[in-house]
Amino acid sequence: MFRFACPDKVQGEAVDVERFKSLGVITDKAIPDRGSVIELIKTLDSAFESEKCTKADIVGIMSEYLPNFEHIETGKNLDGKM
Repeated sequence: MFRFACPDKVQGEAVDVERFKSLGVITDKAIPDRGSVIELIKTLDSAFESEKCTKADIVGIMSEYLPNFEHIETGKNLDGKM
């Protein structure tokens, strides 16, 4: 049986590791308001439409929305993993 480990879990978060085989679900967080999610999607859409959009731009947008978001650059992309 696969056990999900939460080594990077944010202190104080309750994580349900039994609900899915390989995915933990944070259960004690408030559901984000619809307006902020729609604004995030609009901001991402706008960034992706720009020819000057970089990975750093997207990381910045995500970091603003997700306070504990940390991107670790590995030099790999999805094409390299296939």
